[in-house]
Amino acid sequence: MSVEDTEFDFHLMRRGEAEGVIRCIRDEYGDRYPYRMIYDADKFYESSRKGEIISMVAVDGGNNTAAHVALASSALMPGTMELCMGIVCKRYRNRSLMNTISRKMLDHASENLDLTSVNSQPVTHHVYAQKVCAAQDYHCCGFVFNIANEGLFESLGKYHRGSIALVARMLRDERRIIYVPEEVTDLVNSIVLDMGLEREFAVSRGIFREGMSDISGEADDSLQFADTAVRRIGDDIEERLTSEYEGQVSRGRKVSRLLLNLCDPNAPAAYDIAKGLGYFCTGDVPRLLRHRLSDDGESHGPSYRV
Repeated sequence: MSVEDTEFDFHLMRRGEAEGVIRCIRDEYGDRYPYRMIYDADKFYESSRKGEIISMVAVDGGNNTAAHVALASSALMPGTMELCMGIVCKRYRNRSLMNTISRKMLDHASENLDLTSVNSQPVTHHVYAQKVCAAQDYHCCGFVFNIANEGLFESLGKYHRGSIALVARMLRDERRIIYVPEEVTDLVNSIVLDMGLEREFAVSRGIFREGMSDISGEADDSLQFADTAVRRIGDDIEERLTSEYEGQVSRGRKVSRLLLNLCDPNAPAAYDIAKGLGYFCTGDVPRLLRHRLSDDGESHGPSYRV
């Protein structure tokens, strides 16, 4: 049977299939792929078995891996998973396999996972990745500019800096009241309208509540950046943000992303503090955090990126 006549079986990755995925990754990226865990077959499969990542493969009639894609979770953004680790083995390219396997993974997420959205981060110079996302109705809602990573961007030169787009596909949505800094209201409104969401824009009270802010971080040393999520904004926010930022810089991370909860009335004030630290707005992340109520009854809904 010729390559053109090959039929594929699409299914969640089974024990013993991780090695085939690793061979595809090594064939394309060598040892440079930023998700380092994927190079250890046992850890890779165990992470999939636990649901930390969800891997789907396409295999040919000889049970050889032809394509792979995964959904990866983040503790900072419950309610969403990142579509990532997409690879089509060279032998089977130009068969629309990435389109097909990505669509099947999205169907799996919609039918079996309690998610609000699926997000992805195609690099801005990777036209095919952008086409795959556009074909499945992902919408661009943010960017990360000027990431330094010689592995991910080696095709553009050893020390090239590249940028990443953030796209999202909403699986469900609920109306939310959000507090947006006036200078970026037009930007946020444009993204909300493009994604077909309903948001009510409100004016902040501008008074910090007493008590500790709820801040957590997550770092990726292979990509040299860190994510910081601010879910609750208290009167210690300036001290906490400054400490978090300086801590990342001291560890040599050149890029830091900050997510502010726009359901918190103090989000605009926290945004101004973040600007003083050198952050700037690169988009709006519509409700990546699953809606929940904290112990104080506050809504922890959408997030914001600077």
